[in-house]
Amino acid sequence: MKDFSKAELLLTKRASCAALVALGSGYIAWRVWTGKGIFPTALGRGKDSHRVESTRLAANMTELIGRTPLVHLSSLSSQTGCLILAKAEHLNPGGSLYDREALAMIIKAEADGCLTPGKKQSVILHPTCREAAIGLALLSQARGYQLTVRGDSQLSPALAGVLNAVGVSVTDREGSDDSKLATTSANDPVSFNSVKQSANFEAHFGGTGPEILRQISQGNIAKIHGYVCQKQDWGALYGCGAYLQQQDSESKVFSVASCAEAEKTVPTGKRSVSFSSSNTQSPEVLQKEVRLDGCFQTTNTEVAEMGRYLLRNEGFFVGWSGATNLCGAVKLARQLPPGSVIVTLLTESGEWSINEFHSQAWLKDRGISLSATGSTLDFIK
Repeated sequence: MKDFSKAELLLTKRASCAALVALGSGYIAWRVWTGKGIFPTALGRGKDSHRVESTRLAANMTELIGRTPLVHLSSLSSQTGCLILAKAEHLNPGGSLYDREALAMIIKAEADGCLTPGKKQSVILHPTCREAAIGLALLSQARGYQLTVRGDSQLSPALAGVLNAVGVSVTDREGSDDSKLATTSANDPVSFNSVKQSANFEAHFGGTGPEILRQISQGNIAKIHGYVCQKQDWGALYGCGAYLQQQDSESKVFSVASCAEAEKTVPTGKRSVSFSSSNTQSPEVLQKEVRLDGCFQTTNTEVAEMGRYLLRNEGFFVGWSGATNLCGAVKLARQLPPGSVIVTLLTESGEWSINEFHSQAWLKDRGISLSATGSTLDFIK
């Protein structure tokens, strides 16, 4: 047998490594070419996953709204015995679920002829739907509108700062007529003045809900046993809930509210929910039948603890609404059989409440004391 020199052995090893690299590259190229994605679907990274989809070319900012990832929250799942999944809505361009609703409001107003892209018009946003302010601000800039937000006393310092930075006019003149709030260079003002808007419902019935079911299917998950959303987010609660129940009547829908909202009860059972037009120029009302299976209540301390828990154990930095949803998800998991699938929403980024929800001084002023550590959920009662 021939004795190989060290140099020959080294060359042989290098050739073998090169062959393996070429083989691996070829396999990856084949998966990409055939549309299978780089990773097997079983790992949750198939051809339609967010990781692959994010490489596509977006025509404009509006195409970045929606199609957010559905994330397995492993710590919460292991602690509850249920599979808890969350739609990462805080990854929208404006940092929240409300970007979807802002886009739906704008598109509906344009379709109704109330707004014309490129025409310098005023958009007046009332405090009742101020959560959509960031999304509306970005969309107004992109489409050439001038946004005015009413009720600056009800805006958080962080939100007011962002609005000022992007050139939004903020006023506290609640008694003024909308036409008087329009800037001199922006005519024909359009007002958005209700959180219970048809566009908000449609944004989730036609967008978020279908996305969730597609992602569930891609993850080889048979069904959703429970969906939880805070009751203040009418569009997301009833829009997603109605769609999920339309596809599977056994899916249960639950609302959750912090103690600040605990006095305002939400009727359970099948009910008709009314959604008004997004703007004052189009007066139609949308009626939808939705079955609400229950309502959880959580305390401000539980919500604040959950915000820190999520950052500590999952690495997500979310705001009050997202933390409230997760408190509801844990409470629901304790009622359902082990292995049940629960879906909720990471509603908004924590950066919008950096001076409030994530401020020790703000929590102290409200008598909220935090003590939880580690990965246990003992702080949820």
